[in-house]
This record gives sequence, structure tokens and C-alpha cells, in this order.
Amino acid sequence: MKRDEQKSIQIIKEAKKLFFRFGLKKVSVEEICSNCKIGKKTFYKIFPNKYEVAKAIIIELEELHLVYYEEVKREPISFKEKMIKMINKKVESINTVEFQFFRDVYENCDELREFTEGLIKESERETFEFISAEQSSGALRKDLPARFMSYMLNEQARKLIMDPEVEKMIPETNDRIKGVVDIIVNGLVNSSIDTK
Repeated sequence: MKRDEQKSIQIIKEAKKLFFRFGLKKVSVEEICSNCKIGKKTFYKIFPNKYEVAKAIIIELEELHLVYYEEVKREPISFKEKMIKMINKKVESINTVEFQFFRDVYENCDELREFTEGLIKESERETFEFISAEQSSGALRKDLPARFMSYMLNEQARKLIMDPEVEKMIPETNDRIKGVVDIIVNGLVNSSIDTK
């Protein structure tokens, strides 16, 4: 491993600790350098600024999620079971420091707004492609646009799962996810296919 690559890994590791604890805006390049025991010159040789380090962290986290979703897509289970697993993973991630970091960057960092919005759009596109493929295979209704189904499973499911009123009715998170997905998916699944 090259020296710059080792330093890059070290910078990302230490910056991640600081960003997760204090937030991106409150951490300076000097603090990252201090934790890494490197000079600012070394830092700037590898990264032009702390925002590029944050990008590297977000990309690393996103790749882990993508690997999981791709594995679920290939599982020999029903569309409904796949969606429950995928949405469950998203809901679980909401309580992690990684998600809080992403949210902090998205909401408070103009320097990375376009980048984070691009990631969100890419995630939505991947969901749409997955639904389109499932629709083409006959697993989902063909009388509804794939874009509509994608919207229902991306936006509406998330809103329902996080809705305080729905949470009062179904307090257990996993049960709430299953219930919401069940309500949405049973309206999407081709009625001639057994979904059990």
C-alpha cells in the first residue's frame, strides 16, 4: 500500500470519529491533522479540504448499503419480503451515527448539498429500476406506472413508518415496517401470484 493511500485511510478514519462526534461544521482540518499526527501540508496533499474527506466517508458508507441491497435483490424470496428487508435496513440505519452524520451534512452543509442530493436521486433511481425489473418479470402489476410504485415504496412507506400516529397504533418498529409494506405491496403485487 502506498504511503499516500495509508495516510488517506488514516485521515478518513480519524475524521470519521470527529465528524460523528461533533458534526462536520465544528471540526477543523487542524483537529483532523492533530488526531492523525500529521501536518496540514500532508493533509492538503491528499485532500483539498475537509468536505472531500466527508465525501469519501459518505461514499464508503453508501457502498456498504449498496452491497446489502444487491444481496437482498438476488435472494430467492418474494418481492414483498425483499422490500421488508430493504426498508427495515433503512429504518435501522436512522438510529446510527452514520445516518445522523449524513443528515447533518445534507441539512447543514451547502458545500456538499449537490453531492448528497445526487446520492438520494441515485438511490431513488435504483429503487425504480428494481421495481421496473420486478414489474417486467410479472411479479408486480403492469397497470400502474413503475414510477408511481417506486414513489409509494420510497416516500410514502418512509412517511408512514415514521408517522407518530402510526407508531402509536403499531409501536414495534419491525411490525410497523411489515404492516406498511404489506398494505402498499398487496396493492402492487400481481393478484394472480401467491405472495405467501
